[in-house]
Amino acid sequence: MTESSGRGRGHGGGDDHGGGPGHGGGHGHHHDGDCAGRDAYCVCVHCGTRIEHTPGVRCIQERCPECGRAMLREGSAHYEAYMKRRRAASAGS
Repeated sequence: MTESSGRGRGHGGGDDHGGGPGHGGGHGHHHDGDCAGRDAYCVCVHCGTRIEHTPGVRCIQERCPECGRAMLREGSAHYEAYMKRRRAASAGS
């Protein structure tokens, strides 16, 4: 399952997932979960629980079996941003 969004710019249509007027068109944006390998995990950033990623289901749609909160894809941009903020907060304490 591939979700895509994106629009080309300039003259000509976008290729594959892009669209709209554009010279050189745009490519779609792939959401986390689209290109995961077999060793992909969803992680609860609140309690640390890791579960194996289910193909076709975004980790944000999964609920942690321990605390019930939404999970993030390990290694995703959202996960990395959260961990960076968490490290910065703990370094400042």
